Amino acid sequence: WLTRTLNGFDWSLVKGSALLSIGMALARILGLAFSLILASAFSASEYGEVRYSIAVASIVAIGTMPLGQHVLARFVSKYQSDQNRLDAVLSNFFLILPLVFLATLMIAAPILLMLGKFNIGIMVIFLGETLFYTYWGLSSGFLESRRLTVAYLGSNFVQIILVFVLIQ
Repeated sequence: WLTRTLNGFDWSLVKGSALLSIGMALARILGLAFSLILASAFSASEYGEVRYSIAVASIVAIGTMPLGQHVLARFVSKYQSDQNRLDAVLSNFFLILPLVFLATLMIAAPILLMLGKFNIGIMVIFLGETLFYTYWGLSSGFLESRRLTVAYLGSNFVQIILVFVLIQ
């Protein structure tokens, strides 16, 4: 009974989940390294400003993040076997996403300017989060655990490299 059950089990799901879990754990370690590198490279007030910018950009991305991360993933997974419907979903999505991005930007930028908190770093991080979560949604929709792992690890490597490049 146990042998039949194990032979009928979908091991690709277990392998993909394990790969994704290991990748996410490694990415979190890289995220910690990113924070430690930032903390050692900047004074306390500069470090606080960087973390503040990241937090504000994440708040600004509330409009685009779920669209890319969840809505896109849902429709890609639903229509991945129907190429015509998938093409229509992707065409519509890549028309809607820039509009939502611009609308969010047109709301957020004046508010941040009015509060005296606008900086280009917030906008760059907002763009990066939007692109990252769009790719994440595409990969999730296709259940591509390798691509999700590479995306998650890659984003943390890029953060660390940018710290070194921008600090020099």
